[in-house]
Amino acid sequence: MVKIAVSFAIGLGLNLVPSAVRYLPGVVKFLGESAVAPQL
Repeated sequence: MVKIAVSFAIGLGLNLVPSAVRYLPGVVKFLGESAVAPQL
């Protein structure tokens, strides 16, 4: 199931590279905050 989700996300990402790159900093920041916050 995870492999399917990952491959789907990668396939979708390849089609949305320009917008993905544009939003990447915000996504990384969000993931970083959401990953760090619970540990605090």
